[in-house]
Amino acid sequence: MLFVLFASLAYGQDTSMARKFLEKHATVKNLCGKPAPIFSARTMQEMPINISELKGKVVVLSVWTTTCGPCIREINAFKYFKNKYKGKNIEYIAIAPLDKQQDIKRFLANHTMVFKVWYAPSPNFVKDYLADEYPTNYVIDRNGMIRYSQVGYSKDGYKDISEVVQKCM
Repeated sequence: MLFVLFASLAYGQDTSMARKFLEKHATVKNLCGKPAPIFSARTMQEMPINISELKGKVVVLSVWTTTCGPCIREINAFKYFKNKYKGKNIEYIAIAPLDKQQDIKRFLANHTMVFKVWYAPSPNFVKDYLADEYPTNYVIDRNGMIRYSQVGYSKDGYKDISEVVQKCM
């Protein structure tokens, strides 16, 4: 119920926008308990990488874009993880499916990220992860199963993610 209220307030009187947001949120939640789709991307150092290489680790995956205000606000909230789980078997991946490498480099020159940044994901990445709204976050357990997903920015969303990460440890 609180989520419905949030969506209504976030989109004002436009109930169709609130309804679409809630439908999207529910659809992305349906990924929980399913295997994380395999995808490849590139690191900022131009190295090819595949999500399957992280099996055995807990992965916090944030899908974002450099022009997304809520994504930028979320960066500061995620700094919480750097200290809480330091030295643990966790990977923090921020993937920017819309941005070119040079745009991300310009962004990183002015922002400190605790996540490893990947770009140019496989063509089906956005479709497979239902990640066409930003930010969208996932927690993938050590066995490659999605255990958490959320569309949109939440001021305290990192706390929810932290609880799931703790359970996956």
